[in-house]
Amino acid sequence: MNTGYYIASLLTSGIVAVFLGFGVAPSFRRFVYRYKLWRQFSRSANTKNTDFHAINNPEEVRVPRVGGALIVFITVFSILILFVLSRFTNVPAFRGLDFLSRSQTLLPLGAFIVAAIVGFIDDALQIWGRGKWSEDPILLRVIKSVSIILLGLLLGLWFYIKLGVSTIHIPWYGDISLGYLFVPFFILVLYSVFSGSVIDGVDGLSGGVLLSTFGAYAIITYFRHQYDLSALAVIIVCSLLVFLWYNIMPAQFYMGETGMLALTTLVTIYAFFTDTVLLLPVLVFPLFFTSLSVVLQLLYKKITKRMFKDGKSRKLFRIAPLHHHFEAIGWTRPQIVMRFWIIGFITSIIGAILVFVS
Repeated sequence: MNTGYYIASLLTSGIVAVFLGFGVAPSFRRFVYRYKLWRQFSRSANTKNTDFHAINNPEEVRVPRVGGALIVFITVFSILILFVLSRFTNVPAFRGLDFLSRSQTLLPLGAFIVAAIVGFIDDALQIWGRGKWSEDPILLRVIKSVSIILLGLLLGLWFYIKLGVSTIHIPWYGDISLGYLFVPFFILVLYSVFSGSVIDGVDGLSGGVLLSTFGAYAIITYFRHQYDLSALAVIIVCSLLVFLWYNIMPAQFYMGETGMLALTTLVTIYAFFTDTVLLLPVLVFPLFFTSLSVVLQLLYKKITKRMFKDGKSRKLFRIAPLHHHFEAIGWTRPQIVMRFWIIGFITSIIGAILVFVS
């Protein structure tokens, strides 16, 4: 197929996702409100930080938190609709719309669905859980961490055993073999990328940042001739656009772990399929630095507690993660969201350029 045909196929996949998304989104919204799929307790209940109490939105406990399920639904059913049009119609224009392939999209799509289910379980604990199953943040973090490690183990073994992948690409150097260490490395990367999910704390923030990342991967995979992966990325971008229509301030539903775990898992798989693992800090820079801000805050507290005679810890940021720090010092939420979007757009472009020049 020529270049024009591939581009037309990608555009068609995006159009299908947009029309499907806006077609089902109103019903999805009614469903999540009808069954009250929101957390039972405000995040401020688990912290004594006065700055956080000052910026916390008490209405968040009345906003559904499984909005990521909409993204998953749009993505999966868009792929299925395109598959049916390609395989079971005689229209020549539809022949290139089958983006399901064992070599490219079956693993990412399957992992995307499994990760969404795991994320939904985490959301469900905060929606329907009782006692410590919904109120204990430490228990919830342990459950979430174990789930991510197990998911990473499964995917890492799949790459290593089924696909025979055991190397990583170092920009401007080449590939190095990790052997069996590839599996724990995969788990580390997945966990690190997911740790950036703390960015899902302001209306519209996570969706806009991830949109830039998947836009970059749509371009990267297209020029690497991984057209099925490119189509999947385009569909994700369009699904995120539909999601953002309802997630910008005031959000009508949040991404939740259902969406964040699914999308960060997919980002990780794209990174390994495209040999861009070591460029992830650039391609997902807002997620990377948001996660890093939490780590720096914890380290700074521990170091200063030992340094000063009064034994009291100091804070590097007013609040971590970083977007809440900016909120605490006076930035409005729209300012934070738009500036993070701009940074994410710029760093995604830089990351895509680095992929092609390295």
